Amino acid sequence: MEKRETREDRPYLRAAISQPCRTSKPLSADEVIGEINDANYSFVPIAIGPHGKIGSIFKCIRDGTDPLPLPSFSKDQPEAKQASERSISIHTPWNILGKADDARWRSERRERIGPI
Repeated sequence: MEKRETREDRPYLRAAISQPCRTSKPLSADEVIGEINDANYSFVPIAIGPHGKIGSIFKCIRDGTDPLPLPSFSKDQPEAKQASERSISIHTPWNILGKADDARWRSERRERIGPI
């Protein structure tokens, strides 16, 4: 398996991901996603249908439901494949609404009857 380039290997991409990056070379979508991967962030696509229906990856993060299987990626999209796999892995928070509800319930219970 070949070593994947990092920001340090590409002088035109040395800027931090949170800062605007001025490059002399246009970046492909896969290179932009690679920058997100290199920074160890999760790239979460939030698909919203015409009637407000939300995509399965965001539902997994929001509600803890199982996401649909990931699509297949072409060989020229290795970063997109890695980002998709990370978005449904343990490296990305899931069921955030359920966890927030549990924390609120515990907090309210402590206020009424003392520590649990």
